[in-house]
Amino acid sequence: MNTIPFTTKLSKLTSAIAISALMFSSMSLQAFAANRTIDFSGYTWTVKSGFNGPGPNTFDDSTASVFLDSSNQLHLKVSNIGGKWYSSEAYLQSSLGYGTYEWETNSRVDKIDTNLVLGLFMYQDDTHEIDIEYSNWMEAAANMLNYTVQPYTIKSNTYTAPLSLQDGVSTHKIEWTPDYILFSTWQNGQKLNEWKYTGSNNFVPGRERVDMNFWMIKGLAPAAGTDQELIIKSFKFTPVSVTPPALVPVVTADTTTTTTSSTVIAPVTTTSTVTPDTTTVTTATITSPTISTTTVTSSTSPAPTLSTVDTKENRHRNILRKFKEKMRKISGK
Repeated sequence: MNTIPFTTKLSKLTSAIAISALMFSSMSLQAFAANRTIDFSGYTWTVKSGFNGPGPNTFDDSTASVFLDSSNQLHLKVSNIGGKWYSSEAYLQSSLGYGTYEWETNSRVDKIDTNLVLGLFMYQDDTHEIDIEYSNWMEAAANMLNYTVQPYTIKSNTYTAPLSLQDGVSTHKIEWTPDYILFSTWQNGQKLNEWKYTGSNNFVPGRERVDMNFWMIKGLAPAAGTDQELIIKSFKFTPVSVTPPALVPVVTADTTTTTTSSTVIAPVTTTSTVTPDTTTVTTATITSPTISTTTVTSSTSPAPTLSTVDTKENRHRNILRKFKEKMRKISGK
């Protein structure tokens, strides 16, 4: 059996890894290059491509499906290109956060083909999404206007209503705050519909993206059998000022202490000493005063009175004094 030296195996493995890395790098660059962008209403939008949701659909990012006209209005198309139907979508790459999102459309969104949907929305994932959608969902008698906070399976998260517009521009708003989400549709300065959501599926912004798409339900071609086009005149975002929670002052006990001193005077003891020269010397012994410290409440201990010799001791002194006097007389001193 022939054996291949280890160094040869390592060399071939290294070459294989290098070739794979090069191929992956080339594919990544091609994928990156495929992400076309378009500047619209002061923002740079990424144009979606490939087979993907919703629908699912195949999205076309070419200028045939997503483009600006001479008035800088954005056109989104559902179109047949080479015998295959494509949808269109454009989205931002970063979050805008709390605020008012406002789209102006220059198409009759109340008359969108029954197999199609116009979505104006913020998307993070399928359970963190805020939608304005215009579609009757393939039911001719159904309402065309749909406001939703995902998940839509919660009944209180969806509002639908009939919609009747005139030719010309209409406005579609989402006001997103920490406390509520307010949806509304306007035309000629008149508010046609409004819904305020205060449920628990409102979420904190940060990972969501603003999105606009025009797509086919279940990937089915338009019921009309012809290309469909929708015009978005403008997009505007106005951030909302969110007041941070008020700081609640924490009241703590005052740790400042008042220290006072009280001097306790120790008792004074008197003693009498008889010396050979018969002189009586009285001495007083005073113990060093001590300082006691108290906190907060100052208190001064009353000074004790000086101690005195009891009556019996005084009598002994008098007897001793008289004895000494008699002794002086006898000695003649």
